[in-house]
Amino acid sequence: MPDVLFYLTCRTEKIVAQVAESLVWPSLAEGSVPRTKVKEFVAEMLPESKSAKQITSAIFRTYEEFGIGKTNRTTLSVCPRFGTLPAFAYILYLEFPEPGMYKFERVLQGPMQKWLLWDQAWIVEQLYSLRQARLLSKVSEIDSHRQFTTRFSLAEAMDRIVALAEKNPGFSEKAGVLN
Repeated sequence: MPDVLFYLTCRTEKIVAQVAESLVWPSLAEGSVPRTKVKEFVAEMLPESKSAKQITSAIFRTYEEFGIGKTNRTTLSVCPRFGTLPAFAYILYLEFPEPGMYKFERVLQGPMQKWLLWDQAWIVEQLYSLRQARLLSKVSEIDSHRQFTTRFSLAEAMDRIVALAEKNPGFSEKAGVLN
């Protein structure tokens, strides 16, 4: 599950999350971020570090290795993406580890979109799929009020998420990038 690994990398390596939120996400419409811009940002965020070039290279490799973007010597290219339902379920329960009611906006404006670049319509579709899989108890869209209700704690959901992954191995037919 490359998306889960990238998400966890962003959670543990704050500079990767900062690059994702401050540079990559705002550049999504253009489709790319210059390596020089990332290097300047890293140097600004980590002024004591003498290795901005190496950190930038590591960030580019991380995007490439986990399939979040494509890289070359000068550019990180990105576009809206689809993930897999098991990865979505696991990350959703990491973000919302306790049963409760949550607004769509918390998902649509959070790490799932800003770090993983998941398409908003795809995210909404996955919420409904998780309701069908009984990992969510409710998904509702009434006028401008959109919310979902998690059914389990993260610990309680894990067996169900593993079963979902075993039932849907690999990538879904929609996993990948949008064209």
